[in-house]
Amino acid sequence: MSFDAHGTQVEFLSKDGRTALWYPGNGIVLPGRWRLVGADPTTGFQDNICFQYGANTYNPLTLNYGGNWECEGIALYQGHVVERVAGDPFGLDKRGAVPFVLPRQRTTFAELLKRRS
Repeated sequence: MSFDAHGTQVEFLSKDGRTALWYPGNGIVLPGRWRLVGADPTTGFQDNICFQYGANTYNPLTLNYGGNWECEGIALYQGHVVERVAGDPFGLDKRGAVPFVLPRQRTTFAELLKRRS
């Protein structure tokens, strides 16, 4: 779970590079891909985590449409992580619809687990 300018986001990252993002306000889980890469001269970061979502997605902060890889420094990414749990407690990897619409406000796994369907 991360918290930043997007609000609270819950994301399942599989070992094989798949990801499932529960984004605040969305009614569906966004499937995507993730990978780690080394130095990126465009960002200036030494180690990056990169995400790719479908071409029909849109990032309201970067104003970019999906389909392309977007990378950020791993240290910056980890700085937004507020909680981690093992596994996929919300079953995001196998869902189309979100368990419920996630609010932007900061929350906890415990609070979300109380509401899951």
